[in-house]
Amino acid sequence: MDKAYRDWVIYLKNRIRSAQLKAAVTVNAGMINLYWEIGKSIYQKQTANQWGAKIVENLANDLKTGLPDTHGFSRSNLYAMRKFYLFYTDSPIVHQAGGQLTEQTILTKIPWRHHIAILSNCKTTDEAEFYIRQTIANNWSRNVLELKMN
Repeated sequence: MDKAYRDWVIYLKNRIRSAQLKAAVTVNAGMINLYWEIGKSIYQKQTANQWGAKIVENLANDLKTGLPDTHGFSRSNLYAMRKFYLFYTDSPIVHQAGGQLTEQTILTKIPWRHHIAILSNCKTTDEAEFYIRQTIANNWSRNVLELKMN
């Protein structure tokens, strides 16, 4: 093959990788936004209707029944979504975005399982923000993040 063809293949591979990465980042941001909204909704419904903790278990079961091919909405993950919302709701991270998560919010820049680790290990939103920014800057895996927090 000649150089022009090899250069073209390299160019196309780079474009494909770039598009795949951009799609993954967009999907992650969408999921983090959804989890924020679900956590907010759970909290608001519990507060407004004086529902107890059992409602989260009921919701998990109803979502599993209604969406049998969808994963990520277990009882424990729904509680994590609620905790995620409550932990950051008064944080400057969110208030800089007008109280709503956007794709520009740093919370949407890391995967959900990273957030679970941060929520389990950080006491303050300042500490959490530090680890989020370090994760973004250094491209930490969840295992590396957990090691750094410990």
